Amino acid sequence: MARQIPRMTVAQLRAEIARRQMGLPKLQKRRAKLLRAIGALDRQIAAFGGQAERPAKRKGRPAKAAKAAKAAASSGKSLGQSIKDVLGGSRGGMRVKNIVAAVLRAGYKTAAKDFYNMVAAALRGDGFKRLGRGVYKLKAGKAAAKGGK
Repeated sequence: MARQIPRMTVAQLRAEIARRQMGLPKLQKRRAKLLRAIGALDRQIAAFGGQAERPAKRKGRPAKAAKAAKAAASSGKSLGQSIKDVLGGSRGGMRVKNIVAAVLRAGYKTAAKDFYNMVAAALRGDGFKRLGRGVYKLKAGKAAAKGGK
């Protein structure tokens, strides 16, 4: 049916939507019946002293926040902290591509497809001063704060 949809007229599409919506209550009743059956099975399992297993989690691409947490956990530092460490060791400013290379050399792990843009976005935050186009350094008070931690 999906292959035929592009060739359908608006009236035919509306009829198809109405047909599918007509089947919705039947599917909802069937779902409710299956859930009751699953509940009964869970109670039987519990009666035998067992524990019903939860359905397996859907496998797929991890969320972005999970990716960032995973990268921070594997290297021990957040991206911002890794950049501060790199810039703290330089006298003047550094270009973004050099910061990217230094952060990766320092052991920061990432699965990002475009790590350069992640670093560039992080540099736009607090704690970094833009000296020129693509050149950044650590803000004046931040180097001393880094040493105190």
